Amino acid sequence: VAAAAGSGNAAPPSRGTGRAASGLKPDLEEVLIAIESLYTDRLKPFGRILRKRLSERAAAAAAAAQEEEASSGKLPDIDVKHLRATCEACTDLRVDPEEGGDWSAIFLARPDVFVDIYSPVDTYPEDLWGAAAAYFGSLSKDDMHLPGGRYSCAQMLMARELPFFANFTLGQVCHFVQLAISKRKVLGYSDGSVVPYVFSQSMVKEQCAVSLQPCAASSSSASAAAAAAPGGAQDGTTTASGMPFATWEVARECLREILKNAEVPGEGPSTVPLSNVKRLFRSRYKVELSETSLGHAKLSELLQDEGFSDVCHVQLQGQGYIVVQNPPPAQSAAEAAARRRRCSRWRAHCSGTFVERR
Repeated sequence: VAAAAGSGNAAPPSRGTGRAASGLKPDLEEVLIAIESLYTDRLKPFGRILRKRLSERAAAAAAAAQEEEASSGKLPDIDVKHLRATCEACTDLRVDPEEGGDWSAIFLARPDVFVDIYSPVDTYPEDLWGAAAAYFGSLSKDDMHLPGGRYSCAQMLMARELPFFANFTLGQVCHFVQLAISKRKVLGYSDGSVVPYVFSQSMVKEQCAVSLQPCAASSSSASAAAAAAPGGAQDGTTTASGMPFATWEVARECLREILKNAEVPGEGPSTVPLSNVKRLFRSRYKVELSETSLGHAKLSELLQDEGFSDVCHVQLQGQGYIVVQNPPPAQSAAEAAARRRRCSRWRAHCSGTFVERR
């Protein structure tokens, strides 16, 4: 199996998949080759990654049969239930449940050599980061846009055969991309693509956070900067549609109530997905939560500010972040009553504003 596999670029199989309405059904030999290729890349064979690798190989096989290049368009679907059942039936594999409802398929007799692509630990030398920063800073407008997913972004970078990635595996480049976005400010996002940081929405948000200005929801960095600037599309207190921005006090009380309403008796502190928080502020309280107007470039950083320490904390769960309820501090009866009055006044204000706008 090892000799036939590679970093997702092995010669495509001449057989190994059957087609069904629910997706391709790869046979055990093809599944083992795909898993072996992920080991070579030092990527843990999570179910979602294994499906993608099998799809890539199937697309390459189809292109080879027609003597043409593999399409960069939509990859064929893989039958998920069939894939997991095939792995579970193999005595050479161990299938483990993973966070977020995913699973992994590991060779029983092999050591784990996988790169934790979400690790915050940066072990790469400074000269590599310098070379990478110089490269990304030199890209033309046509070459600067990379795929938004870390895996696909890393694949494109590997295909460019960059000298500072010599001897890197795909797993290491995935980790590099993660650090370049999350810590090093070498890369960022714009319009769903990964781009050099200076062209990213991330940089615009950093500038807005420094000046305590709300950042427009537009994905265009230029329009966001213009809207957030003095005299732009926003006046600093409301959105373009007239929705008010949350102050520190309002943000704390609304989030405390959101977490309170999410409580399930006997199941410990309540949680909500970080990605749902802004939507809940808009739908329940008719208010916009702007992290930059409160001094932070990221919502996750805002909710980990000392100002929210008695309300919540943020933690990674699977491939996403959740907001976890913190136990409330001890309060006097008068303080608790005052807090309830503030919440009631704000809900009444929000309701009145909403009715007036309608």
